[in-house]
Amino acid sequence: MADDNVHWLRDTYGPALRAFYAELLREPVPQRFKDLLARLEAEAALAEGAAPPQTGAGQGAMALPQEPVDASE
Repeated sequence: MADDNVHWLRDTYGPALRAFYAELLREPVPQRFKDLLARLEAEAALAEGAAPPQTGAGQGAMALPQEPVDASE
């Protein structure tokens, strides 16, 4: 019975949520997030003993601040 509720919720709210967030999903990923993901992937590769992923020309990992950054900047 509980499984039926999950399908009902998904079928009822899924299309509305997709429509609501459709514009947001078309937005490009900010370079700052791409740099952070590259840094995290490199650290994960090092932790697993693998070679870090290579970055393309001009896409070197950005040094991130150690302290939290105010999101309103």
